[in-house]
Amino acid sequence: MSYPIESLVSSMEGRESHIEYYLSMYEEGDVENAFFGLLETSQDIIPELSVKYHEVNDLSLRVFLLNILWQSRRESAVPVLVEALVDDEPVIWQEAMDGLVTICSQAAIEGLRRARARQFNKPRDALIFQHWLEEAIDQAEKASARH
Repeated sequence: MSYPIESLVSSMEGRESHIEYYLSMYEEGDVENAFFGLLETSQDIIPELSVKYHEVNDLSLRVFLLNILWQSRRESAVPVLVEALVDDEPVIWQEAMDGLVTICSQAAIEGLRRARARQFNKPRDALIFQHWLEEAIDQAEKASARH
């Protein structure tokens, strides 16, 4: 007899091995197949991808994972994208902004607006971030108004 918790654990293990399979493709240089394999999965793998994003240190893999998260266009990706807005790496917060503009939900727009309070040690970094941020907010608000 199978208990519901056993089915849930089995399902999570299946998703994790699915993710690992495509991430190994990515690491071997087959970025396109890894991208579409993860993006087109029939399962909701956003929680597992979010965990993986937090576990890895490789910058290009982190960008890749953020891209998969926002390309899914799922509301469940918004929290990790908002969190990425405070990353020190510009390529990370730029990817997060792209995703939040694309998802364009109220939560995504609010996350962008809250990022206005982000503090920087260097004024130049603050100027660059604020320029990108205001453009992202403007794009998201305009897109939201059209819907």
